[in-house]
This record gives sequence, C-alpha cells and structure tokens, in this order.
Amino acid sequence: MKTTIITAIILSAMTIETFAQKTTTTHKSPDNKYSYTTVEGDPLGVRYYTLENGLTVILSVNKTEPRIQTFIAVKAGSKNDPSDHTGLAHYLEHMMFKGTDRYGTKDYFTEKISLDQIDHLYEEYNHTKDDAKRAEIYKKIDSVSGIAAQSAIANEYDKMVTAIGATGTNAFTSVEETVYINNIPSNEIEPWLTIEGERFRSPVFRIFHTELEAVYEEKNRGLDNDDVKVDEALMSGLFQNHPYGTQTTIGTIEHLKNPSLKAIKEYYQKYYVPNNMAVIMAGDFDPDHTVELVDKYFSKLPSQPIPAFTFKPETEKDQPIIKTVLGPKAEEVDIAYRFPGAGTRDAMMLRITNSLLYNHKAGLIDINLVKSQKLLDARAYEETFKDYSYQIISGEPAPGQKLEDVKDLLIGQIEKIKKGDFDESLITAIINNLKLEEIQKQESSATRAYILMNAFATGRDWADVLAENESIKKVTKAEIVEFANKWYKNDYVVVYKKIGEDKSVVKVPKPPITQVPINRDDVSPFASRILHMKAAPIQPVFLDYQKDIKEVYLKNNVPLYYLKNTENGRFTLYYFLDMGKDNDTRLPIAASYLQFVGTDKYTADQVSEEFYKLAASFGVSAGLDRTYLYLSGLQENFEASLALFEDLLNHAKPDQKALDGLIANTIQERENQKKDKNVILNRGMVFYAKYGSKNPFNNNLSNAELKKLKAEDMVAYLKELSTYKHKIYYYGPASSEDVASSLNKKHNTPSTLKDYPKAYPFAAQNIADNKVYFTDFDMVQANIYWVAKADAYSVKELPATYLFNEYFGGGMGSIVFQTLRESKALAYSTTSRTETPNRRNDPFFTTAFIGTQADKLNEAITGMNDLLHTMPETETLLENARRGLKSQIEAQRIIRTDILMNYDQALRMGNDHDIRKDIYDNVGNLTMTDIEKFHQENYGDKKYTYCVLASKQKIKMEDLEKYGKVENLTLEQIFGY
Repeated sequence: MKTTIITAIILSAMTIETFAQKTTTTHKSPDNKYSYTTVEGDPLGVRYYTLENGLTVILSVNKTEPRIQTFIAVKAGSKNDPSDHTGLAHYLEHMMFKGTDRYGTKDYFTEKISLDQIDHLYEEYNHTKDDAKRAEIYKKIDSVSGIAAQSAIANEYDKMVTAIGATGTNAFTSVEETVYINNIPSNEIEPWLTIEGERFRSPVFRIFHTELEAVYEEKNRGLDNDDVKVDEALMSGLFQNHPYGTQTTIGTIEHLKNPSLKAIKEYYQKYYVPNNMAVIMAGDFDPDHTVELVDKYFSKLPSQPIPAFTFKPETEKDQPIIKTVLGPKAEEVDIAYRFPGAGTRDAMMLRITNSLLYNHKAGLIDINLVKSQKLLDARAYEETFKDYSYQIISGEPAPGQKLEDVKDLLIGQIEKIKKGDFDESLITAIINNLKLEEIQKQESSATRAYILMNAFATGRDWADVLAENESIKKVTKAEIVEFANKWYKNDYVVVYKKIGEDKSVVKVPKPPITQVPINRDDVSPFASRILHMKAAPIQPVFLDYQKDIKEVYLKNNVPLYYLKNTENGRFTLYYFLDMGKDNDTRLPIAASYLQFVGTDKYTADQVSEEFYKLAASFGVSAGLDRTYLYLSGLQENFEASLALFEDLLNHAKPDQKALDGLIANTIQERENQKKDKNVILNRGMVFYAKYGSKNPFNNNLSNAELKKLKAEDMVAYLKELSTYKHKIYYYGPASSEDVASSLNKKHNTPSTLKDYPKAYPFAAQNIADNKVYFTDFDMVQANIYWVAKADAYSVKELPATYLFNEYFGGGMGSIVFQTLRESKALAYSTTSRTETPNRRNDPFFTTAFIGTQADKLNEAITGMNDLLHTMPETETLLENARRGLKSQIEAQRIIRTDILMNYDQALRMGNDHDIRKDIYDNVGNLTMTDIEKFHQENYGDKKYTYCVLASKQKIKMEDLEKYGKVENLTLEQIFGY
C-alpha cells in the first residue's frame, strides 16, 4: 500500500511540466525587515511574503476603490477529514465564528468549566450505541450547554466586523482548503487584523449544539438539492480511492449525528498553523505597512510540521460507471472525466479543451447542440484540484428526448475533438477571449483574491500560473487532438438525473434543544476595544450625475450617456428601452430568438463565431418594465463588433424552424421551472402574495399563443425595437465624439421615435387578514416566506429602512439571525428585511424568510412571528449597525458601468441625485425610538401572507390553519400556464 502511494506521488510530480519561464525577483521592504517576491510582467503586481513563522502573505494593490477583499486561507479541507469523522473541517469552519477566551464571552473562567463538561459528554455520546443512553447523554449536553451559554456572547465576531464596515462576511470549506472571507474598508486594516489574529490564536468552540443543528439544516438542504446529489454521485464514481469521492465536505449523516469536539480540536491543532495558512489581500493599501501589521497580529502563532497527505491513486477503467439520481428537479445527463491535477500540462490542456467544447458562444456544444436546438441546454466546466482535475459535461433533453440520446450527443462533441473535426480558427478565438478575461480579472479585487487563493490552496507557484497563461496561447490543434485521445476514453462516469422519489433520503433528525441565552446586550473587553478604535476617516464620494456622465444627443434626438474607461481597453454598450414584459409579453421570446437567427451574410452559427473571434458578447435582456440590448468587448474591435451587432438587428432573417424549436424548448423549460423549488417559492409564490393571481411573474403568453408565433413577426419585432424611444449608454476608452460618430453611422433610427405600448397596471394587493398560500413539493425541509405591503416608495424613508435592515435582519449579527439560528437553532438560513422597490409605482414590502426542518415548522413560524410583532431593543447592536452602514458608504465607490446603471435606476425612480447621500446624512440622527416606530408601522401592525413550500406528507395542514386561511396554490396558478 505504501509503495503504491509513493509511486503515485512520484508519477504526479513527473507530470508537472515547466511552462514558459517567468522571472521572479526578490525585494526588500524599505526597512529591510521583510523580503518579498514579484514576477516579471505580472498584471496584478502581486507580492509574496513568508513571515518567520511560515505564514504566507499575498498582497495585490488595486486602487479602484478604498476597500480590500480579504481571504484567510488554510490549506486543509474535507480531503483531510479523518475517514471516521467526515464533515469535520466544515464543522470547524462554523466554530471559528464563535470567539476565543477573550471575546464571545463575558466570563471565560466560569464558562470553561461547563465547556469542558460538554467536551467530555460529546465524547461519551460519540462512543455510545444504546439509543436510550444516548438520549440521556444528549439531555445532559443540552442542559450544560444552557449553563455555558449564560457566560457566552453570541455572534460577537459578526458584531465587530459589521461595526468596521465589513461586507460579504463568510467562509467556505472545499476539498483542499478552508477560507474565511471579509471585504473591509481600507482604513480598517488594523482593527480587522486585530480581530483575525485573535480569532486564529485560540478559538473556543462554544454554543456548539445549536451550531451543530445549523449544520444538520445545511445537510438537509443538500438532501433537497438534486444538483448536490448529482455532484456527489459523479465524484464518488470518479474518485473511488481518493477522499475527493470517498467522502463529502459536509459529511455523512452518521458522522453528523456523532460529532467529536476532541477530533475537531485535533484537526485545528494539526492544520491551523501559520506555515499552512495565507493572508490574502487585494485592494487599496500600502503593502509595506500592511505586511508589518499582518506580522504584528499573526507572528505569535507558532509553526509546526504539517501531516503529509497521501492517497491511493485512481486506476483507469475500461468501461463507464453509470448511476441514476432521483428527485423532483428536471431531468438531465452529467458526464465526468478525470485528469491530472494542478500544475500539470494536462490540466492546462483541459482549460483550452473545455473552452473548445463550451464557451457560451461558439464552442462545439454551443453551436452543434444548443444553437441547433438538439438539446434544451448544455454546458461544460472544469475544476482543478491539487491531486486531480475533472471535467463535467451536462445536457438537458429537448422535448421527448431520451437521456441516453443526450449522453450520445454530448460524447459526440468530444469525438469531434479527438478526430480534429473543428476549425483551427476557434483556437485563435479562444486565445483572444482569454485576453479579455485577463482584463476583467484585473478589474475586480474579489477576483484577484480568489485566483491567488486558488494558487495557494493547490500549491502552485505564482510565476508558474502566469507562465501557464502565456503557454496556453501557443497550444496547437495537433496538441489538443493528442490530449483528447489520451484522456477521453471509457473511464468516465455518467449520471442520469431522473424525476422520481428518492426513497434513500434519510433526514437528519431534530434533536431536542432548549433555547439558549445569547446575551446580545453584553460586550467583552476585547470587542469594546475594537469598537472604540478610531480609524483615519474616509470621505464618502457620491455620484454627481451631471459631472460624472456626459450627455450627447445622436441623430433623431437619441440620448447617449457617455462614461470614459481610463483603466483598460474594454467597452460596454447598452441600448435601453423603458418597456418590458409588462408592456408586451412577446418581448422575452424575441430576446431569446435573437441568438438563433442569422443575416444575409451569416448563418446563426456564423454570427456566434464572428462575435467570438472579436472577443465580443451581445444579447437582449427583457425585464418586467425595461429592456436592454448590450454589446461588450475589446475597444480595438469596437467598430467591427458594432457593425456586426447592428447588421444582426437590422438584417435578421426569419427562420421558422429555429423559432419552432425555441418555442418547444421554452414550453419544456416552463415545465422544468415547475420542478425547481427556488423558482416556485422565491419568484412564483412571492409574486402571487404581492400582487395576487394576476401578477408580473405569471403574465406570460400561453403555450397556445407561443405556438402561433411566426418567425417573420418576431424578426420584424426585433427590428422594431430601435424605432421606440430609447437611450444609449457607453463605457469605454474611446472619446465621446468617436463613439457618437460610430453610432450615427451604424445605429439607424427613424426621425420620430415611437412611444411605448401601455403597460399592464399591476398593483400590490392589500390584505385585511393573515392568509397562507401552500404548495406541495417533494422536499425534506419546509421553506416559509412572509410578505406584507408597506408604505409607498419615498426617498425620505430610505435612511430608516437601511438602518433597520442592518439591525434587524441583515446579517449574522442581526436580531433575526441571532434569535432564530444562534439561540433557538431553528434554521440554517433566515432573514427579514424591508424591500426597497426598483419600480417607481411599487411600494416597500415587508418580508421574512426561514428554511427549517419540516418537524420544526410550528416553532420556526412562531419564532419569526414573535420578532415580527415585538422587536428586541439593543442599543449596542444598533450603534454597530449605524457605524457599519456609514463605514460601508464611506468606502463604497460606484465605478465603471455601475455608474451608468445607478443613473438609469435613479431616472426610473424619479431621483435626481445619488440617494446614498440621503442615507449617509440622516442615518446618524436615527434613534432606537425611530427604529422601534419603523418596526411597529411596517412589521408589528401588518397582516401577513405566508408562502409555505413543503411536502404535505411531512407537515400537518391543520398547523398552517393557525396562521390564517389556507389556500392551496397549484403550479398552474403560480406560473400561469
């Protein structure tokens, strides 16, 4: 066994090839204290440091906005879980939010006595098989946990990061790594590092049994997710020896039911050491000063040897593994192939081969299967881990199509690559699109940080990553054909996702949990110090539409709103119409039809290929009350891209066969949506609750009306779009004069532009009493959504709305999350907020959501109702929310095309200025009395419509009747077809 593993490691190393060389240079900081390396020609300007204790610090400066995307990555994930304690890395990720002996507690000395008891009880529980004895032990755990919680301060980590203006606070566990995420204002680096250095110093795993219940809920969510089940089936077939497939990140139900705090602590001690971690920051900061601060707050973490990871290599099989997954979601086929891991030339070849198969525009799957409508939809993507890579190719059947035929069509595209049956120009086009992709990566600090994190987690040298990007541009057709024949053999896994009841699903049972105190009014001395740290102020920058955007009028009085791109050579162009599906239900079909038509010069396939060669994207997006046509790409190809775009719009040729295929697929997609619980609840039922039986969601052409559509009419309609009143937005490096000149030449409009068709007058419904909409769906959980109409939209209400949302139901430190998840363990996901409308005539809406186990439905509804009608008041939490909201606005910069979108939204809402200024100027004046009044008027005094999506076999209908008159909504009522 050991010999096999060592041989595998040697073979893996041999497959790693040297790419085009990149020069790495070592530098010294101004005080000669820190060394760092950079790579020649690196567009991200990345600095790599290694501190004395082995901590990797990766810094990439991006001055676009005064914010920083931060990742703290631990190079250990679910593949490092002990086989008898799967899910352990993920458990630990959750517990890293619970604090240390310095925060998250008001009396650690007293708390620790109970925590030690809990550790011992869980070990006893873990090793006990007798159900009665286990129940007795768990009762003790619940009791002692309640005592321990009296000394704990729940969510103090979230309160601190919220107060410093952090956004996107989260974490994730993958197979290779566990990563902790925050996006922080650039003036809050030291408070953030103070928090994080303490967080990783010595975490305390308090309030464990309620968090354990949250993980149970997460597992149950996975049991309700057919995509998760398909992915697990693919991985288990692909990796029969490696932990990538032999265990899952969230763990087995048996292991979830038998957690070991001792094993979690051992995992932490093994892997959460600085020489196995990286602090990654991308954004606006001084790298010399920042590395000093990282060293200051992380240098006390001691390094130690990391356990070597070994694995038994996978063996090649001579026939595919075939699996079936059952569930309510629409049918599809997924095929997976295995390849060598990160840093190998084969992994690089997989990147370009995947783009050849599928690139959203002109890949073999795009052209031969999607645009030709041989499949309803299809896609391919690759994933590169350290030890192996893999590719998944998926297809959804067209109406009446067998899943086996879908599989054959997908594999047929691979066979084309193996035979070299593809145009070599497609390789050049892929390389051109990689150039655009590299520009886009540079723009986003979040993307930079993710790329750097991935390189660290997979053990790749940054110079090799950059060199690979150069090497990929030199790949030849012959090399691709050779690669395809080498790896695309019969050693693959195919999963047939079919509609049916999955009788193998076993729900994680609900343990008895007594509500624990969360002590939301208490503040630890450590947290108090953070909350009183004074950062150098950042002055907020608000948009001045008149100064920021240049307004030019084209021929026939079409307005052009121009914004210069001074960063790079990318452009984006929009044609905006203030009409949508509310005005004409044909619009969504016309928008979809555009991709299936050609012109006098090009077939529909050739249109896609020509755009892809230019590294340009185009399309039409039809919303409820606005539509936009878009074009984006490299400015060097602007003229050619615009000419091709306008030619398509003005000279599209009708193709009835293509339209008939689109209509058949649209009808099939409609049926598939009825099998998607997220669409049913979050869109269908919620719109029904807001507007009634006739609403913007189900305002669609009927299937019979769809079948009557004619290609000539659809093409005429597409050409007609430019004859309506519209405005044009441009963001790019060209001058406004040059853009106007190009548009005047190529964008043809009539001398008088038409008014829009009258929109259907949807109006939010008032309800006199509580009512319940129920829809039956095959699922483990129960999802409940509360909806109530609030006041008419007013800019004056925004400051209170934003502050209330932050305080009451916005994030992990909010009242709703603390109470329902941390204290009562009723949900993995729960929130409540007052929704701000994005349409001028819509009101504010009061909403709430909780996803819970079906057997907790009554407890969950009661718990949320208590909060909706009586709001807990905590001055400390409100002050944190106020400070955090102001800090977010101070460090927020609306940039690039978002400036144009913000302006367009302001026009739609009747605002003549950046409304963030109203919020910033007034939020500091709001008191708890104001927030209580807001709650009473918008929550406490409301009657609610409950939208409940659950299996009628798992809940009692008489329970729902306690909350209002119950109406069973059918899918036909919800969808309108």
